[in-house]
Amino acid sequence: MRLLTRSLRVSVVAALTLSLSGARPAAATQGPGQVITDFARAELVGSAPGPVRTLADYPNRIIVMFQFGYNCPVCLNDGPGFQTEIAAYYGSVAPNDVQVLGADMWNGTPAQVASIFRNTTGATFPLLLTAGTAANGNLNDWGPWDNYVIVDRGGIVRFNAAVQGYAHGSRLDVPRMKALIDSLVALAPVGVPAPGSRPNVARLTVAPNPFNGVTRLEFAHAAASPRSLEARVYDTAGREVARLAPSTSVSGASRFEWNGKRTDGREVAAGIYLVRAMADGVVAHARVVKVR
Repeated sequence: MRLLTRSLRVSVVAALTLSLSGARPAAATQGPGQVITDFARAELVGSAPGPVRTLADYPNRIIVMFQFGYNCPVCLNDGPGFQTEIAAYYGSVAPNDVQVLGADMWNGTPAQVASIFRNTTGATFPLLLTAGTAANGNLNDWGPWDNYVIVDRGGIVRFNAAVQGYAHGSRLDVPRMKALIDSLVALAPVGVPAPGSRPNVARLTVAPNPFNGVTRLEFAHAAASPRSLEARVYDTAGREVARLAPSTSVSGASRFEWNGKRTDGREVAAGIYLVRAMADGVVAHARVVKVR
């Protein structure tokens, strides 16, 4: 009876904490292989709200997101390790490739996030405020507090601890996260091709980016004469917007052009779009920003 009473008390306290913070438990829906949803959240500057950030602020970057609760004991405990092993490390070795972010899923005030979370963990990476609300993009789709998400340059989820079965309190898997990030930024070897073979790798570059009018996509791949070759454009909700045929193609390289229009000829809205280029099973992704 005493144990049951204690369990009920803990549950009530947790529920009151979440209710007062405005946050709600979230079931992560953005699993590996999915196109990540965008967000619009103010960044903490000092102890006050600063500029509103979206994915467009981090073009062609690998995103590493720490979803925390500003006063979550597990988050405060794991925060210093994340700061040292992930944020500080990649800020040193790959500052132009990796963008580390934090998002307060408990909707603390700017002063609370600064005085409790930032001061306790020593976080130097950008912290996004009121991330647990559904307005202006839904970071609840990324996952709950005490969670880590890695998104590649093309806006595709590559790791989501909550989705991939990590239990609450044990989601900071530094070795696995670093191995994945290193492979995405090519800091570590990702395999050696057999003698005489061509490596099965691809790269997709977009210019101009951001664009208004027409942008060109250069797709470098290993296929000399690919039997299948196309590029598809998706919005941040994962909906297909357009299919592109190559304008030119030579051995191992193809060019596509996108005029910012849907397949039916309607112009798309300004925002972030994800491009997926394919040549005989070789795939590359890129993020492109359409502006007015």
